[in-house]
Amino acid sequence: MNGGVRECLNGNRKKKVLKKLLENLSSDDEPDILSEIKSGSGAVQAKNSKGNERKGSAMRMKLNVILLLILSTILVCGAGCMDSGKYAVSAKGSTLGLGGEFTTGVTSNVNARVGINMLDLDIDEEVNDIEYDIGLDFFSYSALVDWHIFEGSFRVSGGVLSMDHELSLDARPTVDEDIGDNTYTPDDIGTLSGCIEIDELAPYLGIGWGNPLTHSRRWGFTFDLGVAFISPPDVSLSATGKASGLSRDLAKEKEEIEDDLDPFKYYPVIAISFFYRF
Repeated sequence: MNGGVRECLNGNRKKKVLKKLLENLSSDDEPDILSEIKSGSGAVQAKNSKGNERKGSAMRMKLNVILLLILSTILVCGAGCMDSGKYAVSAKGSTLGLGGEFTTGVTSNVNARVGINMLDLDIDEEVNDIEYDIGLDFFSYSALVDWHIFEGSFRVSGGVLSMDHELSLDARPTVDEDIGDNTYTPDDIGTLSGCIEIDELAPYLGIGWGNPLTHSRRWGFTFDLGVAFISPPDVSLSATGKASGLSRDLAKEKEEIEDDLDPFKYYPVIAISFFYRF
């Protein structure tokens, strides 16, 4: 049996495995492997409300959709029987969250890629007699161009990021706290809620190593290091307490936080990706 036939048969076997996995992902019952992954991540995520459970379900659904798209692309394009060398899909972890990318060649040393990233994390902690509920809700799209200057692994990248990032904090003090110009008791404050949000289309510039469309191998890793140029984040601050003067002091605290965040105009992007070329 010649090498071409063996390669095609191997590709057919890969197709059957991928097709079975796709059918499992599409069914109502989750595959065992995904259940194990999610149970492992449960040690990090402390979700104790129905609202957070719904957010977690939505996050898992989005990640499943990304996995389905990546696997579907590999399956449709032959999974081993053909290699055009023009396209690649990547699974990605970064300071933007978890996600995936699709890369295509423009010229011999220029690639274009689009991607999606997300992160949904909730943590409950108690620090200095104050109970904190911390939530990270990140979602972004990216459209980037990579220029391999020396037609090797090193590249310069530029493009845009559509970012919708939110850091939320709920705190329940158990001792008196200073807010603004006054001191308030736990009953005066109730639950203190704050939110820092980035919601904009931001230019991106960075460098990286690795070329998903290299002809030396069909799979491998790439690395990105860059910055997104953003406006200062939006801040909101509120409390359930109704003490006299609390709203005024919360407004002062909000202004101070905004002043502290005013220099924050560069969002660092550090990413590592696993790619498969087809």
